[in-house]
Amino acid sequence: GTQREITTSRHAAHRPSVTRRALLGLGAVSAAGLAITGWDHLTRPKSTPRHGAQTPRAGTQIWNTPITGTDFPLVAGGIVYVSTDSVLYALAARNGQVLWHRAADPYSGSSAGLVMAGDTIYTLTGAFSNGVAAFDATTGTRFWKWPANLVGPVAGPAVARGVVYIADGYGEVHALRASNGQRLWTLSTYTIPGGLAVAGDVVYVVGANSGTRVSALRSGRQIWSFPAHGGTVVTPKVAGGLVYVVTSDGGVYALRGDDGHEMWNFRSGIRAAGSWLAGGMGYVG
Repeated sequence: GTQREITTSRHAAHRPSVTRRALLGLGAVSAAGLAITGWDHLTRPKSTPRHGAQTPRAGTQIWNTPITGTDFPLVAGGIVYVSTDSVLYALAARNGQVLWHRAADPYSGSSAGLVMAGDTIYTLTGAFSNGVAAFDATTGTRFWKWPANLVGPVAGPAVARGVVYIADGYGEVHALRASNGQRLWTLSTYTIPGGLAVAGDVVYVVGANSGTRVSALRSGRQIWSFPAHGGTVVTPKVAGGLVYVVTSDGGVYALRGDDGHEMWNFRSGIRAAGSWLAGGMGYVG
């Protein structure tokens, strides 16, 4: 794998417009594998540091830890979790120190390949995503591995209410018990998955098969399906009882989560690669 570096820094003090600030942050995520939480890092602390500590200037690199073949990091509880071609790392967010690393054969190439629920990290495993594994977020101890022979592209994992959800390239959605990896159910959506999201006990899967289709599944049954127009889809977002779906050719749909009723749609005119929800606003880019 190619050696890359996990870097954290403070952005320049110059304040562009709100829209530009968002794009700068997202660009950092996609280009450098850098996870950013919030925008407070754009301003200096109002209080003077104690004991003569120096406040880093805006734009100052705080630390840099070389990692081979890294994907997008996950940041939680002051720890940066990073998957590589064969190892799962935990780094101290404060200084980049390696806290632990485990041979995990994590799946490389998916920004959604790492998720955290409680004190557990869930990751797709294998160069061809042939399973799912759960690790203790503090010690790196592996709790379990579900050694399925999944075929990519794979969507997920996503975790809610003690269940881990993933979708494979055959269009099958799998639900696993989060505590031990036991498979609870499998259901085919007959689509190539573009992404999935979970709200409560319902998993929403967006995929392509002679067009774009959104499917809502609960306990191994499909409760509704909606045909959207557009190309390759990105991971859906769920908020306020609505499911937001964006297609790569700029279509944006808001569907009612309980029955799939279309509330509204519009054409953004953007060839979208992703979507984000924050502060009651939706962003496509």
